[in-house]
Amino acid sequence: MGRPSRAQPAGGALPGTGPIVAVVCRPALLVQTWWRADPALSATPLAIASPDGHILAACPLAVQTGVQPGQQVAQARLRCPEVRIRPADHEAALTFYERLLDALATCSPVIEAADSVAGVAYIDARGLSRLWGGIQGVGRVAVGLASDRGLRAGAGIGPTRLVALALARTTPMDAEPAVLLDGAADTFLRNLSLADLAPGLTSTAARTLHELGISTVGVLAELPRAGIALRFGPDVLTVWHAARGLPEPPLCPWAPPARLVVTHRDEDGLEDWTILEAVLLRMVEQLAGQLQARAQATATLSLSLRCTDGAEHLRRTRHWPPLQATPPLIAAALELLTGSRPTSPVDLVDLQASDLGMPNTVQHGLWDDAARDRRGERLAAILQTQARRHGRSMLRRWRPDPLSADGWSYDGVAGE
Repeated sequence: MGRPSRAQPAGGALPGTGPIVAVVCRPALLVQTWWRADPALSATPLAIASPDGHILAACPLAVQTGVQPGQQVAQARLRCPEVRIRPADHEAALTFYERLLDALATCSPVIEAADSVAGVAYIDARGLSRLWGGIQGVGRVAVGLASDRGLRAGAGIGPTRLVALALARTTPMDAEPAVLLDGAADTFLRNLSLADLAPGLTSTAARTLHELGISTVGVLAELPRAGIALRFGPDVLTVWHAARGLPEPPLCPWAPPARLVVTHRDEDGLEDWTILEAVLLRMVEQLAGQLQARAQATATLSLSLRCTDGAEHLRRTRHWPPLQATPPLIAAALELLTGSRPTSPVDLVDLQASDLGMPNTVQHGLWDDAARDRRGERLAAILQTQARRHGRSMLRRWRPDPLSADGWSYDGVAGE
C-alpha cells in the first residue's frame, strides 16, 4: 500500500500551524509533588499509588528496577522491595501545574493546558525566535521557567503536538531541547514506537495495538480510519490523524484565572504552632477584606507552607457555596493548616483564593420551585381522592394487581 498523501488546503500553508514547543514534567507531577513535600524521597525509589492499589507514576530510580504505571503495589514491591509507596495528591499536583502555566505565560502569549496529571503544556513558538535567541531558545527558556518554579521538565519542538510531545519525552533531561521540523519530523513520527513511548495513548491502547502487531505510528497510519474509530478510542484516532499528516486544530489559549493571594515571610522561620496559627488568622482577615471589597466569594482555598529545609506543603480545599465571611474562611484555613503539619520551621506562608464568584450563589436541585409546587399539588389531589374513596381512617398504597378487575389494588394500613 502506498504512503498516504498529506491533506493540504487551498492557498498553501495549513491554518494555525507552526513550531510548537511541548513542555513535559519529568517525572510526572504526582512524583514531583512528593519530592517537594519530602526532599529525602528524591534519593530513593518512589511510586505513587491509587486507592485501589494501582501504580499511577514512578520516579526514574523505581522505573530502572522495573516498576511501571499500571502495576499493582505487590508487583512493584516484588521488582523493587525498597520502593516507597505514597498516595496521589492530585490537588497539590494541580497547584504545581498552575504555577507551571503561570511561568510559561511569560514566555509566549499562547499557552495550551493539555494534561494537568502528567504535567504537559504546549507553547505556540511562532514569532518568538528573535525574542529568545532562536527556536531552540524558546525551549530552553521554557525549561528554565519550570526550573524556577521548582519543577523538572523537558522540552521538544516540532510542527505538531505529537512530534513535540514525543521529543520532549525522549530527549535526555540535561540535553538541549530537540527540534524536528518538515520532513525530518514526519520520518521521526512514522518510525516512533507505540510500545516503548505510547505518545498520546493510554497504556491499555498501546498494549492492545502491540498485541495486534501494530508496533509503530507508521504501521498505524496504514490502517483504515473506520476500523480505528470503531475499535479504539479518540486517543488512537488522534495519533492516526497526526501520522496521516492531517491538519490539527490550533492551540487553545489558556488564560490565568482570577486569584487573590496573601503572603507572609519570616526569615527566621516560624516554629511555634500557636504563632503560625495566629499569622494565618491575620492573613485570613486580610483575604476576607479583599473579597468583601470586591463583592466576591471564593470556592477554592489553597495554602502553601515553604519550610527552611526546602520542603513545601500544599493543601487545597473546595467549598460550595463559596466562602466570603471571615468565620468560614478561618475554619477552612485552619483545616488546611492541620492537614499540612510541617516538620521544620516555616519561612513562607501563601494563602490563595481562586474560583471567584458572586457571594449569593445558590445551588438548585433537580427540581426548581415551580416544579416542586406542582408536585405538591398533584400529591395533595391524590390524597384527597383517596380519602374520599376509602375514608380518612386508613392509609392506603396503590399497587399493580393482575388479579383485580382493573389491574390495580390498594393495600390498607391502619392508622391516621
